[in-house]
Amino acid sequence: MQRKPLVICASLTFAAFNGMAQGGVTIYGNVDAAVTHANLGNSRTVNGLYSGVGPGGRLGFRGTEDLGDGLSANFVLESGIAADTGTFQQGGIPFGRQIWVGLASGGGWSLSAGRQYSPMAIALLNADTQGNAYWGNLLATGNGLYQTPSATGSDSSFQSSGRVSNSLNTSWSSGGITLRGMVAAGDENARRTGQLIGASIAYEQKQLMLTAAATRVRQFAKDIPDGADPAWQNEWMLGGSYDTRFAKFYTGYYVFNPSERNKTINASTWSKTSSWWLGGKVPMPVGVLMIQTLQTRFDYPLARTGRGRTYSAAYDYPLSRRTSLYACAALLRNNETGVSVLYGAVPILNYPAVAGTDVRVFSLGMRHSF
Repeated sequence: MQRKPLVICASLTFAAFNGMAQGGVTIYGNVDAAVTHANLGNSRTVNGLYSGVGPGGRLGFRGTEDLGDGLSANFVLESGIAADTGTFQQGGIPFGRQIWVGLASGGGWSLSAGRQYSPMAIALLNADTQGNAYWGNLLATGNGLYQTPSATGSDSSFQSSGRVSNSLNTSWSSGGITLRGMVAAGDENARRTGQLIGASIAYEQKQLMLTAAATRVRQFAKDIPDGADPAWQNEWMLGGSYDTRFAKFYTGYYVFNPSERNKTINASTWSKTSSWWLGGKVPMPVGVLMIQTLQTRFDYPLARTGRGRTYSAAYDYPLSRRTSLYACAALLRNNETGVSVLYGAVPILNYPAVAGTDVRVFSLGMRHSF
């Protein structure tokens, strides 16, 4: 067991230098660490060094090869690495952020296969004031969290339907319009648990961006009894942004409808969750200020409707083109049946969720990209 990290690091190093020798390969990454103070209600406080409050730490390799006639082959291998402990993030998966290989055309289309971001995840990222980073970002809608709550890092379903393993993804762009489509085999078994179909459309022209996405995903094997027939679950979103040149505003709406089949229904079982958000990104004389509010509703068939509202603010101060300091804070308020969580880019507070928990958090951090 002690040799495993050494073997992985040695393999990455060999692959990197071998790839650079052949050309067409880029090594990139991000290192992020933040001193954090959090209050989780009932006088419970957390103080520590968190990695990935701002943009998540990573080490990546990407490359491309010209195949001629406007066609190219490409790939990405990207690990999430915690700056505070040096361990792999994303459940301990060595390439848990993404790993895929594909083809791209000069005509605007692409096709890729592997573990990769879903059309839904990309749509939410583009509609997020904070770009899926800092406390209070749109990861708290539950995409990639609520669809397979029992999964661990050793499961192919882990973080679906945000990052999707065993998937084929295609995209096409022209004239400001981008279409994306994805299919995935899920758990890859005869029961077809975890199978996924997703699509999105985005329109971007001058100051305006509009996007919509939808996903159908079957229940995963770990979330239902052995031998049960998996039911389909649905999610969809609408979002957009508008740049006034003085500030860029973001808004959107997201819904996840899980299936009640194969479950024991009780007072803590919710039948639907929906989120809306509104935020703005304001350029400052130095750096940028981001402010966002996010409200999530939980519909319970046997209990009072749950609600959680998050207020967040982040300020990013660049020291150079690659290095920044940042400060961010967020307040999450749940009603007595609200089970909202609070996300940074990677860390998460109030998870597993305790109903009615309010969260306050403040972080001072530094990130360096290369």
